[in-house]
Formats: sequence, C-alpha cells, structure tokens
Amino acid sequence: MKELTSSKRNTRVDVMKAILIILVVMGHSNSPWTTYIYLFHMPAFFILSGYTYRGGSVGEYLRKKFVTIIIPALTINLIYIAFYSLMQGIGKYEIIASGEQVGFMERVKGLFLWWAAPDFGGATWFLLVLFWIDCIAVIMEFVLRKIGKEKFLCICLLITGIGGYLLTVYAVSLPYYLDLAMLGCFYYGCGILIQKTALLSYIDYKVMLPFCIISMMFFGRFYFYGEISMNWPTRSFSTPFIQLWSCFASVYVVWWVAGLIDISKINSIFLWVGRHTYCILIMHFAIFRCLFGVAVCAGKAPLIQLQHLTPDIEISYGGGWIIITTVTVLLCSAIAKVAEKNRWTNYIFNAKAPFGV
Repeated sequence: MKELTSSKRNTRVDVMKAILIILVVMGHSNSPWTTYIYLFHMPAFFILSGYTYRGGSVGEYLRKKFVTIIIPALTINLIYIAFYSLMQGIGKYEIIASGEQVGFMERVKGLFLWWAAPDFGGATWFLLVLFWIDCIAVIMEFVLRKIGKEKFLCICLLITGIGGYLLTVYAVSLPYYLDLAMLGCFYYGCGILIQKTALLSYIDYKVMLPFCIISMMFFGRFYFYGEISMNWPTRSFSTPFIQLWSCFASVYVVWWVAGLIDISKINSIFLWVGRHTYCILIMHFAIFRCLFGVAVCAGKAPLIQLQHLTPDIEISYGGGWIIITTVTVLLCSAIAKVAEKNRWTNYIFNAKAPFGV
C-alpha cells in the first residue's frame, strides 16, 4: 500500500480527487447514481485534505490558505454577480433566474456578510468550509504544541466534529458555515489519523474491500434508495452510525478504484483532472447553464430550464446526465488549461497564486 511521504507526491490522492470531482458533477447532473455519490463525496474531500495536511507556521499557513482559497473564491463569485447584474441591466434577468431581482451592491454585501454566493458559485460553500477546517487544524496544532500535547490533535478534531454534528441535530447554523466546518473537522481528523498511523497498510483489502462494496451497494440501493443520504449545504444528515458506516465504506471503495487507475495507462488524465479540481468546482454550474442554453436553442429543453441550477429529470433521463457530466468536465478542464497561460487567470480559475505565498 502506497503511503504519503513528505518528499514525494502521492499520485493516488490526485487520482481520487479526480474521481471525486467527477462524481460531484455527476451528482449535480441528476444521475441515477446520485444516492451512492451523496454517501461520501464531501467527507471524502475532507479526509483527503486531512491525509495531506502538513501544518507549519500558523501565520504563514493561514495566509497561504486565505490567498489560495478565499480570495479566488470571492473573485469568481464577484464575476458571477457582475454577470447577473449585467443581465438585469439589459432586461434579460428573468431568462436565467426567477424571483425578485437583487442589486449589485446588495449581492456583494450578501457575499461578504453571509457568503450568499450567486447560483453559478453555489459550490463555493465547500471552499469556505475547507478554509475554516484548515484554520482550526493549524491553530489547534499550535496550541497543543505549546502545551506539549501535539499528539492529541486528531482527538481534538474528532471532538470538534462531534460538536458540529450536535449543532446540526439542534438546527443551530453558525455564520459562514462554521457549524459545517466543525463537522468537517471529524473527517479531516480521520484523514490525519489515517496518514500518521499508516492505517491503510494494516487493513486486509481481501476482507475489507468486499465488505465495503456490499455496504456501499446496500446503503445506495436499499437503505437510502431514492433519497439523499447526506446533504451538507442543507445540513441534512443521517444518524451518526449509519452516516459513518456508509461514508467510510464508500470512501474505501473509491480509494481502491483510484489505486487501480493510478497504475493504469489512463492515470495521466486523472492526474491532470485531480490537480485542477478547483476550476471544475467553481465553473461546473456555469457550464451547466451554457449547456442548457444549447439545449433550449436546439429545442431539446424548455426556456424555463435556464432558470434552474441543475438539469431537470427529463433532461437527465435516458443518458442525458452522461453527456452533461462528460461535456462539463471537458469544458472546465479546457478552461483550466487556457487559464494557465496567464498568471492572473490562473489565479482566478485554478487558485494558483501569481506570487509567492
């Protein structure tokens, strides 16, 4: 089993990130596999982030995360807000959105005060949550190091995660998704624990893999059939035992699929996608809307589809979700590739800082 080291990048992690971001797009495309995807896709990202966590100087670490996560996320949302305002200005707002029109400054105010991102930037909530988790982890590590209890970092993160879950149980929503960040700390802490203990190397995959596949099929096909098992933005979660069992079993299956791809001839494609997940995350809803526009012009979808964030079931049915997922990932990847040619577009669309951090 290949473990992560500080001197060599773990390509299996990149491949798994590629699989996960494709699954995110697939889930938003209303695929028939959505129930399976929602068992684990968000926690898996947090687990991988914890698995690759290295910490460091608090000030330097926080600055780096702010520059490479928050600023580009705010920038792309401001671009989306400008687009919505432009559509309002030319009297075409009702084509792409329903409901009351909101002024440019009101949208900007909502973004900065409540992270009320426009529809196109709806997935950026994840970036804010990940930023808070990174902050919590590095600050905790700093404090624990000062008192000589650094080895308790994982325990503290797990306890924080339990606290976050209790907040969701009592329907307590904190500003800026801090409650979700607390919950995410549990999975982040698990990722750190897996890395530090080399836990994966002690697991007999001949026993664990079949068990996890059966568990994943059971929860996706029977237990949660037709229902969303875990929805982070709406704070909808199952009971802790069921949530953790279904999630970790599914993550293990995907981890092994990533391992098979990593040693295959197509691993380079997945490696590239896995290292450009940011662009796919922030752009896929916007690409969806462009594809809806094409479908409307071709007479394959009603005009009202342009007001929707995700495809209606009529569009996804019969394999439409496959086309939407494939084209969206390809177009987002193309945008990421073109964006690399300029340091500022690379920063906005790929979160690659144009200066040292």
